[in-house]
Amino acid sequence: MPPAAVPETVEALLSEMRWCGIKRALVYHALAREYDPAVGNRTLLEQLGEERNLFPCFVLLPPATGEMSFDADLRREMREAGARAARLFPKHHSYSLHPRCSGRLLEWLEAERIPLLVDLEQTDWEEVAAVCGAFPALALILLRAGYRVDRQVYPLLEAHPNLHLEISYYQSHRAVEEVVSRFGAGRLMFGTGYPFFAPAAAVAAVNYAQISPGEKALIASGNLEALLGLGR
Repeated sequence: MPPAAVPETVEALLSEMRWCGIKRALVYHALAREYDPAVGNRTLLEQLGEERNLFPCFVLLPPATGEMSFDADLRREMREAGARAARLFPKHHSYSLHPRCSGRLLEWLEAERIPLLVDLEQTDWEEVAAVCGAFPALALILLRAGYRVDRQVYPLLEAHPNLHLEISYYQSHRAVEEVVSRFGAGRLMFGTGYPFFAPAAAVAAVNYAQISPGEKALIASGNLEALLGLGR
């Protein structure tokens, strides 16, 4: 029997992952988006405990208002927690991803080699271009880009090697094959959009893509593992 649609515990999430054949996942806590990033990050670590197949992704804020400082303490906290990536919600948290607003945060992430995850609905194409251009060593993973983005995203993929596209919402006909053909399998990342999308859809997009087994392996796990510094 498949697990419940929306998990409320770590074990429920792991059950969903097992059902879909997903071994490991990068996760953040809903409180970090809906209430307070610092509280959500702490709650995430408390709930994960010693679980080794779920990797924390911290939600951060730009430092202008003093709510979050990018110093040795945060660096140590993330390293000790095993938090290897950061996620931002600019529109939800009322700021801009553009370097004029988030530059100090983006500079810190680039220096620390911490990949950045941002939903397309939380930013826009001009901000994505500005960030990729200003911080070329910062890996930016664009999440939940839909099936009608090619005219916008292709020029950015061509211009900015640090831009990566997550595939959960990117499900137009042969979209994966076309990106692999044009830009290489290294530009795509497996993601599920869960719990808003069923994870199995993204699994199928990789499994049934008409690309080589090696390219599938890169999209399914290899690309993200490399950015996070994880071994297989």
